[in-house]
Amino acid sequence: MQPLLAEADQILRKYQQDLREVEREMSKFDYEVKKSLKSKVDGYKEEMNNLKKALGTQRGRINTASVEAAQRADWKAQRTTILEGRVIGEDTTSSLLRTQQRIQDSHVIGTDTVIELEEQTEQMEGMLNELSTMDSVSAKTKAVIRRMQSQLVTNKVATFFIVLFELALLALIIYLKYYS
Repeated sequence: MQPLLAEADQILRKYQQDLREVEREMSKFDYEVKKSLKSKVDGYKEEMNNLKKALGTQRGRINTASVEAAQRADWKAQRTTILEGRVIGEDTTSSLLRTQQRIQDSHVIGTDTVIELEEQTEQMEGMLNELSTMDSVSAKTKAVIRRMQSQLVTNKVATFFIVLFELALLALIIYLKYYS
């Protein structure tokens, strides 16, 4: 009976370590996942505590005078309890594996998202450079158009005075030819 209890203690210690590891890993998840995992872990802890109490009770019985009779009577119940503890431990282990897989999946998704955001940042920087270039070209174009407008006004004024001068000359020629 002692080897069976020692084996049960060893199994319980292993599953306690597994539960502590799950709790450490839970800190990496968001609130909803933590909440879900926390309730499962608390349930497992409660079951493990019940198993510990059952084992402690069994140890107390072993130390009494009627150890042999109690061992034979309770052996089946203890074995069932230990097997249930083992099943709980296996469930915890499989839950841990699923949790680790989710962590890895989340990490891959996060990495992909970071890469995509970096690419978009580079595209935005390229667009910004193009916009800056377009702004400088637009400013130069506006300056050229202003100069052309200035020259156009100057040319129109010059043309106006040339036409006025020609009309004045024509009027002078007509005056001199017909009135002199």
